[in-house]
Amino acid sequence: MASKELHNMGKAKANVFAAVAVALFSAIAAEIPLEIKNAGFEKVGKNGYPEGWSRHKDWHGERIGHNGSGGMVFERKEAAPPSRGRPGQPITLKPGKRYYISALVKAENIQTLRKTHAMGMTIHLEGYNANRKWVFGTIARPCVSGTSKDWVKVEGITPVISESITSAFIQPLANGCVSGLGVVDNIYVAELETKPVGAVFSDAYRNECSGGKVKFSAALDIDRKTSLEEYSLEFAHVDEGGRTVKTACKVASHSDATVELDTDRFAYGTNDVVCTLSRGGKEIGSASLRFGRLKSPTPRKVYIDRNMMTIVDGKPFFPLGMFYSAGMICESNMNVYAEAPFNCVMPYGFRLNHRQMDLCKSKGIKVIYDLRLGLDSPDAGKSAVEEKIALFKDHPALLAWYTNDERPVADIPNLKLRQGWVESLDKDHPTWSVQDVFREARHYLGTYDVLGMDPYPVPKRPIETVISSMRQGTSGTFGSRAIWQVPQAFGWGWLGRKERQGQRGPNREEMANMTWQSIAGGANGIVYYAFHTLRRANRFEGDSFELAWERTKAAAFEVKKYEHVLTSLEAPPKFTGGTDAVAVRTWRHKGDVYMLAVNCTATPQEAEVCLDAETGKGMTADFGPTPKIENGKIRFSFGPIGYVMLRFRQ
Repeated sequence: MASKELHNMGKAKANVFAAVAVALFSAIAAEIPLEIKNAGFEKVGKNGYPEGWSRHKDWHGERIGHNGSGGMVFERKEAAPPSRGRPGQPITLKPGKRYYISALVKAENIQTLRKTHAMGMTIHLEGYNANRKWVFGTIARPCVSGTSKDWVKVEGITPVISESITSAFIQPLANGCVSGLGVVDNIYVAELETKPVGAVFSDAYRNECSGGKVKFSAALDIDRKTSLEEYSLEFAHVDEGGRTVKTACKVASHSDATVELDTDRFAYGTNDVVCTLSRGGKEIGSASLRFGRLKSPTPRKVYIDRNMMTIVDGKPFFPLGMFYSAGMICESNMNVYAEAPFNCVMPYGFRLNHRQMDLCKSKGIKVIYDLRLGLDSPDAGKSAVEEKIALFKDHPALLAWYTNDERPVADIPNLKLRQGWVESLDKDHPTWSVQDVFREARHYLGTYDVLGMDPYPVPKRPIETVISSMRQGTSGTFGSRAIWQVPQAFGWGWLGRKERQGQRGPNREEMANMTWQSIAGGANGIVYYAFHTLRRANRFEGDSFELAWERTKAAAFEVKKYEHVLTSLEAPPKFTGGTDAVAVRTWRHKGDVYMLAVNCTATPQEAEVCLDAETGKGMTADFGPTPKIENGKIRFSFGPIGYVMLRFRQ
């Protein structure tokens, strides 16, 4: 069967995906298929290898594809770390566009070292710059392992293609340390055409408020070759008198626009806030958001306020905890956990019961409950979500629901459905979603209440990956979502992966720096990954659970020391300065001003900051060097990964 015909068979599913994506990011309007040579692997050369595809020793062509057609077959008797070489062919991608990829895959005893949706048989689209340096890679999901009874459709969507990408390749892929037999067939790649105005978002919790200023933002997709001066933008809402009020907004970016509106003048009830984009006086696109103006705030046990602060039982709360295997939640382990200043825990796994929830409550620990059930089956998933929420939504230990762990863009439709279920079933607790592709944060808006990102740079990547993730997450969400960040507490070499052998965990200084980088970048919660991995620290020579636990506690105690500052609801003073390498954040608590400055790199750095507050009445420095103050400028001089918390008396 031809690739295009097969794609059409799955069109209903693809249309559902596209329809939901409309509400999440620059809306998909159409697909333009790309030509893939021998996409169904029907043409085989004399050597038995599919024509048009580069060769690899673990792959060959054989007529065991879909419906007995040709297929690209992976076969390996013993697992081996993934190599850069794999079958593939070059394709041309356009800057500023996104691409949809799909294929059919089948597995026969495909074994992977890790049993996750990210390991197994799939396809991969990757791009390189002019220096042949890797820029991006998109892996279609779900990756298929074990033995599949039938063919599985794998799908993915690329990030927006940057101008730097000069070459790209589509490839069948056995992802991870894989052995067994797998088949890939009918590879399909299409350019996604998008609308100029994709979606509208607000920074009000669950898009409702009882008055006050609210920021509304629109995701735009404007031709980057066209001057922004040619465009005009307006946001419209209905006022209390039933009149449509339009507010002009400057188009300052090709990708987004934000306006602040006074909702005291909005009509009561739920109405549309509409964003309209025009060029040369002619409308070229619009999108809307359903927004609720209430007479009084919805009472909630836990919610996120306008400062992106978590509020629990009416009081500010800074989540500080760790991921933790659900099966390890017992009296003895929680006694160890209680040695740290943690106030929450994220039990990984779906079997946490009332006895374990009661135990956490007795230790003063709030629980982020794992609710990632049934994402691959919406009907079964809804029943599972309903069951868990009914069981635990009224438990006093519950803090939030964990609804997404690094799921790909192709799962956004189901994640959107899940968010809707949770909102309708439980008004009292937010959802938390953790992403590992930070540039994609915007596309998941509408699928979570709180965002988390999990950069794990030690020891192979730059430690400034942490602040980069924070900046991408904040800008990607228009600053409209709270962030509970996930710093690294484990060593890659502890996890048993051959390709990661010998990779250590972060030392005490690195852990502290990554923690404060996250907070300087705007995080209002810290949940380390992960307590259960610390038990494997002895796999690295010279390390142990005891040592790993001590450095984790040390980082957490530093945060606890300033919990009163981090949860302050007083308006922080403004400042100018800082650099890409030195992140700065301010607070005000009981009148005094606090400033955190962090060197986010492993090299010495200097920076200057001007603070809109008194700096001459007394300054104390904690954790790091005391800066100089000259002519109203605060001058920082840091060693590698240094940081300091300053207090200015007012």
